[in-house]
Amino acid sequence: MSGQLSNHTQHEPKKRSMTQSEPTTLTTRLAEDSEAQERAKRINRLNQQIIEKSLERHLAELEMVDGWLASPLAVGGLGVIAAVTLVSLGALFTKFVILTH
Repeated sequence: MSGQLSNHTQHEPKKRSMTQSEPTTLTTRLAEDSEAQERAKRINRLNQQIIEKSLERHLAELEMVDGWLASPLAVGGLGVIAAVTLVSLGALFTKFVILTH
């Protein structure tokens, strides 16, 4: 019978005495959750700042393009480039048609 008692006591889980310096699972989990929430808040703030800076940059670029499109010289220059391109393509097409026939 003494052999049975010793086997029985070996399978029992060891009881640990809790001291105040040991964090419990619940307090550890709460601390980790709090840290994760703070980290998520910081990440969200950083993402918001990145989006704001990106939007500011895009807005500045759009304003620059609007300034160019409002300029008569820029519109005239684009028109001249388009006209030269069309004339050049027309000349190349004409040469191609003449050479193939």
